[in-house]
Amino acid sequence: MLTLLIVAIVAVCDADLGPDVIATKGEVWPKPQRQEKSQNYFIVQPQTFNFMPPDNVGCPSFLRGALTRYSNIIANQQPVKPRKRSWKVGDNFAGFLEILNIELEEECPDEDVLPGFGDVEEYTLTVTATEGTLSAPTIWGVLRGLETFSQLIYLEEDTLLINATTIHDFPRFPHRGLLIDTSRHFEPVEVILQHLDAMAYNKLNVFHWHITDDHSFPYKSRTYPELSNQGAYHPVAKIYNQEDVKRVIEHARLRGIRVIPEFDTPAHTRSWGVAYPELLTTCYENGAPTGELGPMDPSKDSTYDFLTNLFTEVTKAGKFALLSSCWYLSELVDGPDWNIFYKCEPLDFDGSDEQKKLVLGGEACMWGEYVNQYNIIPKVWPGASAVAERLWSNVNVSNFTDAQKRIEEHACRMNRRGIGALPPNGPGFCL
Repeated sequence: MLTLLIVAIVAVCDADLGPDVIATKGEVWPKPQRQEKSQNYFIVQPQTFNFMPPDNVGCPSFLRGALTRYSNIIANQQPVKPRKRSWKVGDNFAGFLEILNIELEEECPDEDVLPGFGDVEEYTLTVTATEGTLSAPTIWGVLRGLETFSQLIYLEEDTLLINATTIHDFPRFPHRGLLIDTSRHFEPVEVILQHLDAMAYNKLNVFHWHITDDHSFPYKSRTYPELSNQGAYHPVAKIYNQEDVKRVIEHARLRGIRVIPEFDTPAHTRSWGVAYPELLTTCYENGAPTGELGPMDPSKDSTYDFLTNLFTEVTKAGKFALLSSCWYLSELVDGPDWNIFYKCEPLDFDGSDEQKKLVLGGEACMWGEYVNQYNIIPKVWPGASAVAERLWSNVNVSNFTDAQKRIEEHACRMNRRGIGALPPNGPGFCL
């Protein structure tokens, strides 16, 4: 007993005070392609700072909505109420940042513009005077630049600061996705919208919606309503109707995210066969039917007619080689998992240079066996953040110690924005 007591005392005395990893301040995740940052800084006062949009833009309400969203994000980065006092500034104080001018180089098509594969997401951000500038060829580049700008602002005591910075940034891969499985466990629309917000904070641009599988068919089809009436976990409480799907697509669109719904076929279709058993093949053993049904029957013309009708309906609801093998967020891991995903390099496979040029990007995959609406957010984030940096940033961005400090800040940033991301590095705290 005495020996155990001595060991315990030594262990306590050996413990370090404070967080395991000291978070950075005002560092961007994912790391920009090119950045110059000085020690000079500006004070940002949310009540007086303004975005200045261009005069002639084809999608004024689209852009106005984004600017309002980021104005609120910046204001909420100040959880500590500023004290009433005269300003005491250091030698590197450069003034108060008053305006960020938005310059859109190409005309935005219209208010209903949809993101597409290969959209230009490049932007240039300059904050070197009391008026900064964000310029981009497209509205999608403006969205990515606004996210970067919001991350450059950090809290010092009770004051928001931003260092003088110049950034030229663009993604490494065009397809940067997150797969969410809503068949094995139903995820309410509000939870999906939270994921979309988090995706925008991490510059992911594809929501891969694995909407159906063997276990349930939660999509409410107008053409074949019995699919969800009999194939969903609950025909009313656990389904996505047309308005739900449109809401998800619109929320994603306003954040520059494409939605790719996946109706798993021809296998993984047991949930289809509850209402329409004629779609599936009959399983046999020793020449006799077993009573079990297998994949869809490709020998019947009626199968193709059924799928054509259903997919025509689905595509009207709204408007690739990809890597995912080492980015299964659903793997059960003891402790933080973001570091595992961070070390996965998309082009680290045995192939020629020409083959590697065919890689369009990758996806973080959250299969739904062991997650539901109550634990899926912390299970996905910040693990998917590590994937986001691998897919956005330069291949040479690989300093793990630097990444530890930046993701510590980024996880807290997501927490402040309402995303319940797990602590990435052990003991610590967030403001």
